[in-house]
Amino acid sequence: MLKKTSASRTQKCIGLPKVISIKWQPPEQGWFKLNTDGSSRSNPGLAGVGVVVHNSDGLWIV
Repeated sequence: MLKKTSASRTQKCIGLPKVISIKWQPPEQGWFKLNTDGSSRSNPGLAGVGVVVHNSDGLWIV
């Protein structure tokens, strides 16, 4: 559905969210995978980060 605004612009109305299934895949044999995540409370403000290293068998190394 499109909505016309007073400035003659066209914008899309946002519908229901689309669910996408995501599955973690281990790296190829002999490689490692580095997964990271982080967050911040404000800018500037408290922040944190996490890191995990997996081998090709999916086992945590660090």
